[in-house]
Amino acid sequence: MPAAPVVRPPEIATIMFEAADGFPLRGTLYSRPGASGPMVLISSATAVRRDFYGAFAQALLDAGAAVVLTYDFRGVGGSARPPAWQGRINMKDWGHRDMAAAAELLMRLHPGRKLLGVGQSIGGTMLGLCPQALRFERFAMVASANGYLRLTDEALRLYLAMNFIGAPLTRIVGEAPGWLGIGETLPGSVFRDWARWCRRPGFLFDDPALADIARFERIGIPILAVSTTDDPWSTERATRSLVGHFSGASWSQLRFSPENAGTDHIGHLGFFKERFAASLWPPVISWLLADQP
Repeated sequence: MPAAPVVRPPEIATIMFEAADGFPLRGTLYSRPGASGPMVLISSATAVRRDFYGAFAQALLDAGAAVVLTYDFRGVGGSARPPAWQGRINMKDWGHRDMAAAAELLMRLHPGRKLLGVGQSIGGTMLGLCPQALRFERFAMVASANGYLRLTDEALRLYLAMNFIGAPLTRIVGEAPGWLGIGETLPGSVFRDWARWCRRPGFLFDDPALADIARFERIGIPILAVSTTDDPWSTERATRSLVGHFSGASWSQLRFSPENAGTDHIGHLGFFKERFAASLWPPVISWLLADQP
């Protein structure tokens, strides 16, 4: 009788790497020694640390991925701005430089493997600003949407919080502290970029400083849009608005309700909570790894 195959436990390592402009970034690399599957890059939501995605990363390894990388965008969590780093931190750099550096790191460490992507909220939207976007074979966007406030279900509350409390406060203290209810502390310049985009009907697509918006239309890979019925920010209309800008992509959609998960609430960030591993994660992971042996 043949011996059962040996399944090695995952290896987890904290790593440091740099974006093209020299900004130091911190990530966590999850790997399954001896696995032959693809590599997956997970990009965070605004003001969310990379360790929030650790359980999902390990679920990807269990399903056949060989390597998964999570990372903190500049100015967030482990990728805090060093005192000696004088450059202004822009939200667009999260896609243009940080996601690009993380993708390049994976391709350098594991040349020849297929590259897949997962992004939550702004982490999905940043795909359109990433110079390495066409290197992904497929990408799952979770709660990613046009962030224009009038497309949300909390327009007035968010407008007041961002523009009458958050933005002025950043001018005084230089950052948007976590106690504002945004999650992790954000650099003031990033928060103001975010607030400015959210005031515009086209979100970041209305920003004249973004010269590479046309890249969104050229991304022709399969993309999965994952949303929930009780998400007050990434509403169905806001999700449709973002999807329209990735006009060259081949789209699939999954829309969950709390009833699907046997719960009263999922919300904007809830999908990646480990308590939804059995109810919400399997169809997304199956879609992502669909072409893998």
